[in-house]
Amino acid sequence: MGSPVLITLTLTFGLNLLLYNLMILAFKADFRKVTLSPPLGSINLSGVIVPIDRLISMGFALALVGLLYALLRGSRIGRAIVAVRMDREAAQLMA
Repeated sequence: MGSPVLITLTLTFGLNLLLYNLMILAFKADFRKVTLSPPLGSINLSGVIVPIDRLISMGFALALVGLLYALLRGSRIGRAIVAVRMDREAAQLMA
């Protein structure tokens, strides 16, 4: 925590490269797509065709982000996490 920012950034970037390449070696890098067996269809939004399954996925992801936000703002543990992020020493003093 007390080290210079450039060293922390370089270490994080190097660790990211190492872990990414280890994952490619372990699990291969071929992409796959989930296809629904009847497709849900698509919606035309001003000339842009958007599949309904992707809209459902986006809604689910936004709901999870909202749930995480509510957890961080509304619960005791969430407020503690935010307090530590803002000022670690003050949070330790307050227990």
